[in-house]
Amino acid sequence: MHIGFISSIKWHPYGGSEELWVQTAKLAIEKDIDVSACFVRPAVSHPVWSDLERSGVRMFHPPSSTSLATRVASRLGALSYRFGERLRENARLAPFRSFFNAKPDVVVINEGGGIVDPDLFDILRKTMPPLPYLGIFHNNFEHVPADSWRSGLVQFLRSAERLLFVADATLRATERNLATKLDAARIIRNPVNLAETHSEPWPDDAIPRFACVGALDVTRKGQDLAIQALSARTWRNRDWRLSIFGSGEHRAYLQELIAFYGLADRVELRGEVRDVRSIWRSHHALLMPSRIESAPLVIVEAMLCGRPIISTDVGGIREWIHDGRDGFLAQAATAEGFGAVLERAWERRHDWRQMGAFAHESAICMYDPAPAETLLGIILAAAKRDAKQPRREELAKAAAS
Repeated sequence: MHIGFISSIKWHPYGGSEELWVQTAKLAIEKDIDVSACFVRPAVSHPVWSDLERSGVRMFHPPSSTSLATRVASRLGALSYRFGERLRENARLAPFRSFFNAKPDVVVINEGGGIVDPDLFDILRKTMPPLPYLGIFHNNFEHVPADSWRSGLVQFLRSAERLLFVADATLRATERNLATKLDAARIIRNPVNLAETHSEPWPDDAIPRFACVGALDVTRKGQDLAIQALSARTWRNRDWRLSIFGSGEHRAYLQELIAFYGLADRVELRGEVRDVRSIWRSHHALLMPSRIESAPLVIVEAMLCGRPIISTDVGGIREWIHDGRDGFLAQAATAEGFGAVLERAWERRHDWRQMGAFAHESAICMYDPAPAETLLGIILAAAKRDAKQPRREELAKAAAS
């Protein structure tokens, strides 16, 4: 048996949307199953990818912009636009051709967004032979795709053995924006970064301490909304602290924003922390001011550690949080909306400890203790069925219509 994984990650070295397939790939290797992985972006340095390669996973990447092949293609392309375009297209398709030439029995497409990226879809329709495939979708798909490729995309999704979504809201949004019922869809849980599921003791600190955990990407994670909301006059007269954990492209901006609002003595950027429990030993509640989400792992981890959640109501977050019982949900992903939910939470700050206990109970009932085992079982079942993939020429025709 040979399982092939395709990762759509482009802009970050690594992300939470990769965790499920990476753990599943390692589990498959332990069970003496061959595994390969193909990426849409050049190789980057990250401990997870190094560890995965050492475990025996064969990796396929396009060349980097500084590679000899890319530089030669660029110079030749300067002499002839048409020839240069052909070279660039071959470089884009080459890792996928090599990946499929390795003859996986089943392919798993891991999409960090809510649907197959148009560029990845174009690559697959040009390189992918008929074989069973599955898709995993980790974020909300909140726009209507162009008619020029929507029909081909719908056909591609309908031909999948399984379509796995990490939240029901993500599935429903995808069906709405495609105007299509996806009968092969089901919900799957992401793994959590906790070895055990017991709750953490409540912090002794009398000063309420918030934690905001996630990539420093305000477009998705909305840390700027929380900072602006906490800059209001009412919050300046209260005693509280906010720790922002994570790394990303907006670190410098967030540092400047904290200074802009005069909150340097209250808000601190703490960087990445591997030990999730160490965060919750000293913090009372999770702030989740996201603009875009599906089913964020940090919410599940905080709930398992016994902490209430203060969050925007986006994606599948509502599927985990019961407003007023184990957390608080903002009506809008704006500074005003998040400010209002912070105010509600503050008024009930003496209930946070009990709400954290409720959060732990709820998360225990909902999370999957062995998601890699679950996914591997789904993959192996799909591999036993005949491929339903339409012929490549049919996809090309649909995509061009």
